[in-house]
Amino acid sequence: MGSGGCAYLIKKACHCLTCGGGEYVVRFIHTAFSIGIPSTLLANKRSDLHSWLILYDGSYVFGFLYFGLLLASLIFYYCACLTDPGYVDQKTLASLANDEDDEELFVQRSTNKQGYTSLQMSDTSVSFNHDSHDISSKDENNSPAVLDTGDIAQTHRNQGAHSSRDPTYTSNDSVSNSADNKPSQEADVDGTRFCRVCNIQQPLRSRHCPDCKKCVLKFDHHCPWLSTCVGENNHKYFWLFLLFINIVIAFSMWLAVRSFPSFTTKDKEKDDFSGTDIAFTLLNILSMLILVVGGLSTISLFGFHSYLMFTNQTTWESVSRSRISYLKRLRDDDNPFHLGYCANIYSFCCRCTPKQWKSVYRRSMSASTLQSQPLVSAA
Repeated sequence: MGSGGCAYLIKKACHCLTCGGGEYVVRFIHTAFSIGIPSTLLANKRSDLHSWLILYDGSYVFGFLYFGLLLASLIFYYCACLTDPGYVDQKTLASLANDEDDEELFVQRSTNKQGYTSLQMSDTSVSFNHDSHDISSKDENNSPAVLDTGDIAQTHRNQGAHSSRDPTYTSNDSVSNSADNKPSQEADVDGTRFCRVCNIQQPLRSRHCPDCKKCVLKFDHHCPWLSTCVGENNHKYFWLFLLFINIVIAFSMWLAVRSFPSFTTKDKEKDDFSGTDIAFTLLNILSMLILVVGGLSTISLFGFHSYLMFTNQTTWESVSRSRISYLKRLRDDDNPFHLGYCANIYSFCCRCTPKQWKSVYRRSMSASTLQSQPLVSAA
C-alpha cells in the first residue's frame, strides 16, 4: 500500500471517530487516560502521591493540588467539546450585521470630527477625501504602494473557490446562475464567500467544516481529540485545556519517575521488592510512554496556539494563508486583524459575543492605504 493509501485510511479512521457517535469513544478514551494514570500513581505504595493522600505524611496539600489541576483539565476539555464553537445561523448573521452598522457609524463620526479626513465606509467602497483632494495610493512611477480599496475589490473579484479540494466553497464572484436559477452575486470588497452547502454568506474568517457540516465563526481547525471544531466560542477553552493538561502531564511524569524502585542501593525497599512492585513498575513504564507521547503533542500545540492568541490569528489562516481570499494578496508579515497584544488577549479570552471582523479588516486596510502616502495639504 502506497503513501496515498495510508493517508486515505488515516483520514477515514479520523472521520469514523468524529462521526456517527465516535465522539463518545474519543472522549471516553481521554477520560480513561486522565483518570487511569493518576489512579495507578495513587495505588503505588512507592509513589509520593500515595504517601501524600493515603499515608497522610503531612504533605496532602500537594496531593489535592495535583487532583485539582487534573479536574480543571477535564472541565476545560469538556467545555471545549460541548460549547458551540460558533456555528453560523441566521440569528448569528443578523447580530453581526447590527454590530457592523454600529461600528461603521462610530468610525464615521470619529473621523469626521478631525476636520481634515473623511472616512466613508460602505459594503462596496471606502473613500478618503481631504478638502476635495483625492489621496492616491500610487507612487511616482504610477505603481501601487499598497493595495488600495479598488485593488482590493478587483483582487477579490478575480478569486475563485477557497480550495479545489473543497467544492463547498466559492467566492461571491464564482456564484453564477445555477440549476435553480439563483442570481449571481458580486464579490464583496472584503473577500467574504458564499457557502453553497449552508446557503449563507459567510462572515469574514468563517469556514465550512465538512465534518460538522456547518460554517464556523473564526474557524481554527476540526480537532479529532475533541471531536468538534475549534472556533471563536470555544478556542479559549481549548487553550486552557492545553495549559492545564501540560501541567498535569509534567506533574505526573515527576511522580512516575520518583516512584520507580532503586536498583542501585541495598536497602530495605530492595529486599522487599515483590511481584506487586514489578507490576507497578511495568505500569509506570507504560504511563511514562503515554505521558511522553502525549506531552510532546500538547506542549507543541500549546505553544502554537499561544502564538495564535497573541497575534490574533487562527490555524487555518496561518497554514492556508496563500489560499484564503482576504489574505492571499497581502504580504506575509501583514496581519489585518492585529489589535495590539493586550487587545488580542482580551478578545481571545474575555469576549463572550462574536466580533464583527469585517469592520476590523476594513479599518486595517484603510489605514494601510492612508499611511502609504502623505496627506495633500489644503490649497
